[in-house]
Amino acid sequence: MQPTAKQPEVQRYTPVLSTMRGELEEARRLLAVAGFERLEIDLLVPMAPLFDIECALGAGDVAGAHGRLAELAELVPHVLTFARSARDVRRDLECLG
Repeated sequence: MQPTAKQPEVQRYTPVLSTMRGELEEARRLLAVAGFERLEIDLLVPMAPLFDIECALGAGDVAGAHGRLAELAELVPHVLTFARSARDVRRDLECLG
């Protein structure tokens, strides 16, 4: 593969995407523990935007990827907080009953 001018930009986003992927996978795991069904987890934890960002970067659309990344960066903390809360509620209900 020939180096391109855009590769440094792509490499710059790799750690960020890796962190977000890990956080979203953690949210999926927590929701599964909380008893959510697979379809609900798929709706609540958006993995598709990560794929879209990776595709945009692969196509050299750094500006488009950056915009999508900014949107996802705002969403991920809320998804993770919701997943942790759902797990905690499930745990509390199991303790009660």
